[in-house]
Amino acid sequence: MNRVVLLLIFVCSVLVTAAVAQKQASEKQRSTVTSSFEQASQKFLQAIRDQDVEAIKRFLPSDGVALGHEQPPTALQTLLNELDQRRGFYCQLFDGDCLEREFERKFGYSGDPHLESILDLLRKNAVTIKKEVFEDKEWWGTLELVRKEPRPATPTYTLHDFRLVSGKWMLQVIWSE
Repeated sequence: MNRVVLLLIFVCSVLVTAAVAQKQASEKQRSTVTSSFEQASQKFLQAIRDQDVEAIKRFLPSDGVALGHEQPPTALQTLLNELDQRRGFYCQLFDGDCLEREFERKFGYSGDPHLESILDLLRKNAVTIKKEVFEDKEWWGTLELVRKEPRPATPTYTLHDFRLVSGKWMLQVIWSE
């Protein structure tokens, strides 16, 4: 009987030790992923501040980026063309005046005079920047720019969702609400 008890104690201690080791490994992985997202999001924001189109291109995945919540991805080639031709996606990132022109061209009338690019918001220091990393079968990171002073008829935040792909953070979605 003593042998059975000793064997049970041994098996339980091995299982507890394995569970603790697995939890520590998971926490270490989360810490590593969080640190890498922090660095990537800083590079992304700096690329916007510097208007570094080539740096932004390095965040674009081959299957494109969704420009809006629950929208299908815009093809990579379309995004690259818009960046090179300073329209569409370029305007959203770098140029609020361009957004106005794009709105008027698309809808035939002047849009909201409060349309601002992400660069406009960063330059005005008009947003609080929040970052979060989470795991849902894959690692994801969210870079959220929240207006410090919300205004009527303007988005209160912009989300940038990134996915960790082969060790590199790739932009998946940009949307405002």
